[in-house]
Amino acid sequence: MVDLTASNILLYNDQQIALWTRFLKNLISRDHEYVLISSTQLVGVSLFIFSLSIHVDHITEVSISSVKTGLGGTTGNKGGVAISMKLYASKLCFICSHFAAGNSLNNLNQRNQDYIDICDQLSFDRDATIFSHDIVFWLGDLNYRINLPYEETRYFSTKNTLRVLLDQDQLLFCQSKKKAFTDFKEGVIKFP
Repeated sequence: MVDLTASNILLYNDQQIALWTRFLKNLISRDHEYVLISSTQLVGVSLFIFSLSIHVDHITEVSISSVKTGLGGTTGNKGGVAISMKLYASKLCFICSHFAAGNSLNNLNQRNQDYIDICDQLSFDRDATIFSHDIVFWLGDLNYRINLPYEETRYFSTKNTLRVLLDQDQLLFCQSKKKAFTDFKEGVIKFP
């Protein structure tokens, strides 16, 4: 999305958003007409919500929020952006985030704290929080790791032994210990 240089961390780039908007709209509008509902950016974290044109008149209450978690909440190199909306009678929330990287226990704890901070600090019109929505879609670079050495991870990934990798998945472990994403359900992970 954006190079993580010092100037980009501090500056918002409307030109990049416009380029990505055109690119994405052209890509998805090949067979059907899509309309951009809203977009938002926090350095390298961007979120674009498009809708089929036939649904646009039924989308209301669009609201944007963001939370910086990088360098103790002072920069947007890490954090989350969100778009809230009502589609027909359902309240939807879309979140895109970039959590702390690294392999240490402190890094894992910071990822969990990034999740907590984003949950606590995202707010929308009408005092809505992420958990006041009917459906929440959370995506992005969460940076949770597989708790195995690189060589073992590569070995198990080539042997089609997905269960071994999932048993060492930090995100699944943190969910089971109620440290992060407790109320979320991930789709079934399956690779060819």
